[in-house]
Amino acid sequence: MTHSSKSADGDQRSDNTHGHRAVLERATPEFSDLFLNTEYFEIYSRKAAARYAIWVTLPPDAERSGRHYPAVFMPDGNLSLPLLTPMNLLAYNDPINPVQAVIQIAIGYPGPDAADALRIRNRDLIPPDEKANPIHLSAFDRGVENGVYEAAWVDGYKRLMKNGRADAFLSFVTEELYPQIIDRYPVSIDACGFFGYSYGGLFSAYLALQRPPMFRRVGAGSPGFMTPESVPLRLLQEQSAAGTDHSGRHLHMSICERELTVPSSYQLIADGFSRFVAHQGIEPLPGLSFTSEIIPLESHASGLSPSWFSFLRSCYGKDSI
Repeated sequence: MTHSSKSADGDQRSDNTHGHRAVLERATPEFSDLFLNTEYFEIYSRKAAARYAIWVTLPPDAERSGRHYPAVFMPDGNLSLPLLTPMNLLAYNDPINPVQAVIQIAIGYPGPDAADALRIRNRDLIPPDEKANPIHLSAFDRGVENGVYEAAWVDGYKRLMKNGRADAFLSFVTEELYPQIIDRYPVSIDACGFFGYSYGGLFSAYLALQRPPMFRRVGAGSPGFMTPESVPLRLLQEQSAAGTDHSGRHLHMSICERELTVPSSYQLIADGFSRFVAHQGIEPLPGLSFTSEIIPLESHASGLSPSWFSFLRSCYGKDSI
């Protein structure tokens, strides 16, 4: 059977439904089709004794503008790259909440490690001597009982949780990765930043209190302070008492509203967030520019993207167009 139809310009066109049907053809898209202006690398770190995946995304006009841009580094790249990168293209031209264009450096895991990133990230993002909370651990035990997790996977998760090596990961970022990024790309070295969410936020707070000279704008979204004795909370108290100078630095911290208000294990994070914000308000670190935000309606599962843009607005905002 043959049907005739008119195109938009009025031409008669024939559609033979038996001989020339449109067919879905399975194909593999080019990486550049999905993530514009993004290059992919892998690097073995001697500092961390691990291999990492690195995605570098330039602003759309970087090659022809001749400008230098802040470089913002972030962990959890296997998730943050596909979630955040396309939205950044819109944010740079947003007339309501305009932000500066940045070079995005997403750090993740290649090969088989990518599928196990949720567990492996514990090794890199949890500071040494960070204590696990029994309430948090019991949530994984219930997951095994309910068939959500395999017991062997949870055992490995707990083992890495209790033996974090965030100090080694920090050395990788500052001593091995950062120098290569500034050598290769047009980086504005006086405005570089770091952003992390959840355990990435725990690492961001830890990094901020270590005061590496290259990262002066740091974002910590829903930071994983699971106990009142969390390492960043302890460092905050110690440095506040010692009068440690944080001049020229900006730390932005956010929490999702539902983490505060809905009964769940995520209220442990909300408790740590509240402790940090209150201490910084009462006994502030000398010279530190500190901002915080409670993000309405979101939960921990949906908070990564709004936390990222909260950080950009606070640390890389610009006047409305």
